[in-house]
Amino acid sequence: MTSWSVCGSIATLCASLLGTLFVNPAFSSSPKDFDIQAHRGGLGLYSESSPAAFANALELGVTTLELDTHVTEDGKVVIWHDRQIHSHLCRDTTPAFSDDPDYPYVDRYISELTLQQLQTLECGYQPHPDHPDQQIAPGSIMELSDLFDLVHEYNAYDTMMNIETKVEAGAPDETQPRDIFVPTVLKEIEASGLSNQVTIQSFDWGALKMVHELDPSLPTVALTNFSFFELDQPGASPWLGGLDADDYDGDFVAMAQEIGVEAISPLHGEPQDGALADPDYEMLVTREMVDEAHEAGLKVIPWTVNDPETMARLIDLGVDGMITDRPDLLREVLAMKNFQLPAPVHRPGYPDFEQPSVDASATEEPTGPDTLPTSPSATVGPAEENAGSVDPPTGDTSSVSVSKSQAGSVPASTAPPESVAKDHRDKAIEGHEHNTGSAKLAHTGAGIWLLISSATFIVILGIVLLWIRAPHNKRH
Repeated sequence: MTSWSVCGSIATLCASLLGTLFVNPAFSSSPKDFDIQAHRGGLGLYSESSPAAFANALELGVTTLELDTHVTEDGKVVIWHDRQIHSHLCRDTTPAFSDDPDYPYVDRYISELTLQQLQTLECGYQPHPDHPDQQIAPGSIMELSDLFDLVHEYNAYDTMMNIETKVEAGAPDETQPRDIFVPTVLKEIEASGLSNQVTIQSFDWGALKMVHELDPSLPTVALTNFSFFELDQPGASPWLGGLDADDYDGDFVAMAQEIGVEAISPLHGEPQDGALADPDYEMLVTREMVDEAHEAGLKVIPWTVNDPETMARLIDLGVDGMITDRPDLLREVLAMKNFQLPAPVHRPGYPDFEQPSVDASATEEPTGPDTLPTSPSATVGPAEENAGSVDPPTGDTSSVSVSKSQAGSVPASTAPPESVAKDHRDKAIEGHEHNTGSAKLAHTGAGIWLLISSATFIVILGIVLLWIRAPHNKRH
């Protein structure tokens, strides 16, 4: 081998090493994407399914607003999780009309109440027991069209909406039937002009099949908590759209492929309100599941994860997104792992929405690239008959604490004074700097690696050239 061949071989080796350092994600300065889904608007921060919760999520910066829908007796689509009105979330105020035989409305099913009756309820009037530090935002139950109006007001055209059709396949008499429920929701979506920002999720896979028939352009997501598979039981589960899980050996991915969805959304682990550090916790999402889903072209988005350590483990398994009550904590974990964070969205012409101060222990502890934020370990899932509630934000909240039926958009005259607006902006800037600080550290670390590798390459190449030049004259 000639000296120039040796030089070429060594240079090629060095270049390959340098190229690996550039391409390897562990050393790359290029951030990665992740789907942050604010569960019911982020019920760990504000009252669930309220205008305040959804506005706060937009201002915080999330990829997706996650929400649930029901259809009323008179065919209106409302945003609410539970099919039944519960007293710890809503309270009666007055009957919709004199001598209403349905009054009081608490404990009744949404499907047997009209929109007029529902909107007399005051919901979000107290914090949920699982989220005692929530900010409450009392108001009436939102219509789906209210959320679409909010998205338009914010010009939030890069934010997705993951809309669940809460068809109760296990108790069909307690919600509107599928053939009424699904077309009614799809009609509202089409009228909004925001169809390209919508995915449809459901535990009732028969509803997903109906979505495919009525509007094949809408992406669908298969939710499950695994108990719905009803393995080793005769016949098909009512939740699986006619599939018998035993025919697939309980393979979630294989069944999801058969249904034709774009993503699967499994329960993260059991118990549902558990966390990675709990001795009895079992994580149900596995690397094998994630790899199989990705090979099938499906995304994996577990629900509902609020513990930072559990979030970090799921991210390491390769999931594509996460449904969470605490999008603020998920942002912090993702920043530490050098993920691209969605930008906050602010309402044009209004001061930034003030982020709530929730769980002081979670924000006062110092955090860095190797320190996860702390939080309560409680997690709440879409299938649970519980919800969250939350406190009106400081300053102007009339546009985000009540539904369209109460107030509509906030007139400019109700905007807070400039001193309050400045305080809001300062707090938003501080929060943004806190969330991105760890990401900057990660970028700095990657830059140092690239600098070291480049210097190493130059030194090695210089040594090679000196070595070639010295013996070259002696050999000839």
